[in-house]
Amino acid sequence: MKIFREKRGYVLKSERKALNLSVKQIACGVGVSENRIRRLEKGEPVMDGYMMERTYIYFLELIKNGVCPFSVSLNFDEIF
Repeated sequence: MKIFREKRGYVLKSERKALNLSVKQIACGVGVSENRIRRLEKGEPVMDGYMMERTYIYFLELIKNGVCPFSVSLNFDEIF
């Protein structure tokens, strides 16, 4: 099970980096802490991990399809 989680986490992290998104931006978009995103990407167990992973994937799909939520806007880091 751990190897499976690690592979899924690696894929999520790779997609995030390909879109030039920070952990902070993903955490804000998903609605969880940065630490939980890091743990998910490392393949470590997290509470409600399945739902968080689904939300992460959905959020990435929004970004890929040109929907730019506030959390990934150009001035995100200036505001937070």
